[in-house]
Amino acid sequence: MVNLTLLLSLIFIAFALPAAPSKPNGVPIGVAGPPPAAALPLALAGLLPGIVLVLAFRNQTWLQIGTLFASPQWRR
Repeated sequence: MVNLTLLLSLIFIAFALPAAPSKPNGVPIGVAGPPPAAALPLALAGLLPGIVLVLAFRNQTWLQIGTLFASPQWRR
């Protein structure tokens, strides 16, 4: 689960960071998209759900609450 969360976070970071378009000879002509300072909060926001999930499932209380709602008495 942690590996999947990490992979999804890295994909989000890759799309959140700006790309530098180049001329036909390969020389960068500028930065498209938000400046790097604005891309960092987006990248951190991509990591946040993964961090919350890992912390929630490490805590046994969350697992007990999840099994409580999955029990047959709550399915009526």
